Amino acid sequence: MKHFNTLLVGAVALLLVTACDKAVRYHISASYVIKGNPDSALYPLEVKESNEDVLIRLKKAMPVPEVVSLDADGHEVPFYFTMNGDTLLVPAKFDHLQLRYKGSDATDILKKGAAK
Repeated sequence: MKHFNTLLVGAVALLLVTACDKAVRYHISASYVIKGNPDSALYPLEVKESNEDVLIRLKKAMPVPEVVSLDADGHEVPFYFTMNGDTLLVPAKFDHLQLRYKGSDATDILKKGAAK
């Protein structure tokens, strides 16, 4: 009986840890709105989530843009990213992202439901 109780306590503890892990890691998949000139070199071909990051696929001939995050008051903060080929990999911790490059119109990427 002692082994059964130990096994039962272990199983309950495992279930609690699993539930906590899901509660912490649960992530709602967001969709994004792209605002800008579709003919611009900065206008992305695709924006999608991958785990806790957002993949922004740019046109092949596009040089590396400046990426800033804008808060609700319009304050700009440089946003760090990784470039992999023609894809920007950015953390999904933004509501409004802006891509810039001199000589091109800026392109805004907004999380659906975000203000602006």
